[in-house]
Amino acid sequence: MHKKISGVIGMLALLILVGCSGKSDIGKKVCTMKDDGMNYNIELEYDGDKIIKINHIQSLNFVELGSTEETVKEVTDEAKEELEKVKGVKYSAEIKDEEVIETIVLDLEKAELSELDSSGILLIDGDNVDYISLEKTLANYEKMGMKCK
Repeated sequence: MHKKISGVIGMLALLILVGCSGKSDIGKKVCTMKDDGMNYNIELEYDGDKIIKINHIQSLNFVELGSTEETVKEVTDEAKEELEKVKGVKYSAEIKDEEVIETIVLDLEKAELSELDSSGILLIDGDNVDYISLEKTLANYEKMGMKCK
């Protein structure tokens, strides 16, 4: 169970591109996937090729995985404590019946990419990274089986 819930870190692994964003093109892309009992919904807010905010929502039926509400509460409380130590990161979890819904918001205009990398929240590819590339992230998510619109 703990492995499943902490799988959010792996789902947030992104490819990073060093460079400057050319034009201002503000928008939002949504990527979704169902995998092994988990539902993922990731909203990427962007300006040009630069992702400025990530809103990651995942849900799962913890009873089907053999866990209890008490265990889920302990794990999500621990996750909140650890994740919110990082600047620009907000975490919440809601338990409804037999389902847990976790939300992680990464405000990349406030966060330090190096801190997100060192804490394991994002996996950064390269040194001296200026921003997270929308194009590379979408390509990575699609390789993982996500559907992005």
